[in-house]
Amino acid sequence: MNVGAGSSRAALLNSTSVQDTDVVFRVAANKVAAGGNYVVYGVTRKSGTSEYRAKLIFNSNGSVQVLASKLVSGSETALGSAVVVSGLGQSAGGYIWVHAQFNGISPTTIKIRAWANGQSEPSAWQYSATDSAAALQGTGSVGLRIWLASAVSNAQVAFNFDDYTVTDLTP
Repeated sequence: MNVGAGSSRAALLNSTSVQDTDVVFRVAANKVAAGGNYVVYGVTRKSGTSEYRAKLIFNSNGSVQVLASKLVSGSETALGSAVVVSGLGQSAGGYIWVHAQFNGISPTTIKIRAWANGQSEPSAWQYSATDSAAALQGTGSVGLRIWLASAVSNAQVAFNFDDYTVTDLTP
């Protein structure tokens, strides 16, 4: 997916309907973030204009952060604070893995971890939060999104995704 500054792209599986999910994918950008941040979202429980988002943030200083947010009726709210992933940096074309879980109802527990391609997946979750937004406590679709800040100075940026899997955790 090619994305310009101040714009976004999405690939959504709208016919899917799951509640408790384990999401894994890897993503690479052909350029290191410059001037502004790139944000990659793993979307789950999407229903209308509401969804949960596992966020991988490519900061313009070269660091990488993980965070979750909720979008309710089109308005996004961060769930806690972004966590810098220690030892993980950006490289042009270098893949980064993301593993996120969204589990439970009122509250929903969200866990995220990220690591460099070729490294072992960390055993500990780097980010965790809970949320009970009524609009997001049922089933919904899944997918991926990308957003580039309008300050990004090296757009167009090409993103490649691979190994995208969503597992239904419902017993």
